[in-house]
Amino acid sequence: MCPFLGLGAGATALTSSAGGIIGQALTAGYAAQASLAASSGLGALGSLSLASGILGAGLSTVGAVNQANAAREAALRAAEGNAINARFARERATDALERGGRAEVQLAERVQGLASRQETAFARNNIIVGSGSAGRAVGDTLKLGSIDLETIRENAAREAFGFNVQEFNFNTDRQLALGRASS
Repeated sequence: MCPFLGLGAGATALTSSAGGIIGQALTAGYAAQASLAASSGLGALGSLSLASGILGAGLSTVGAVNQANAAREAALRAAEGNAINARFARERATDALERGGRAEVQLAERVQGLASRQETAFARNNIIVGSGSAGRAVGDTLKLGSIDLETIRENAAREAFGFNVQEFNFNTDRQLALGRASS
């Protein structure tokens, strides 16, 4: 039985099951409560009010600890998610460069094939390929093909750069989340 509150087994069960911070606060509170009640003449009502204040403070502390633990867990989950996203961004950057390389090879083959077909067509019609408009036509085909190849290369590099920036941002967010988890 709680001597100052006049409560029976329920209060004793609460203090023993609460353990930790609440139990310590209530135990310490009983001693302070006894001396305050005795010196001020508050009686049972004052004693009950004081005990409820101590219990409220204990519950508030437990709530703050639980909230801090939940924030830590959320920060750790965020860090884990950012690590996964960083890995995916790195893989997408690698994929962008590989796709760009394949597209470059395919276009180079098509351009070379087109230039060869042009040369064959000119030769079949007894046109000298190395000079005049026939030479310029084949040269223009090769030049435009090289411009298209450079465009493919630059677009792949830009796409990869965007994914590399994402990876950097995810890694930075991961570090910040780990910092929040440790504080």
